[in-house]
Amino acid sequence: MTTRNLTLGMGLGLSLVKKLVMLKKGEVELIEPPLGFSTCFQVELPMRKEESLT
Repeated sequence: MTTRNLTLGMGLGLSLVKKLVMLKKGEVELIEPPLGFSTCFQVELPMRKEESLT
């Protein structure tokens, strides 16, 4: 939950997040917010395979 004053933004934040997440082959989902929150999104990114050390 935020304590700052809510103001209208340019509306670019979610669009940028979605494009960046898609570049990494991830997903952005709208989820049901906990009580007291407004809109919530879940970002899922694939884990990188570790390179062999040998």
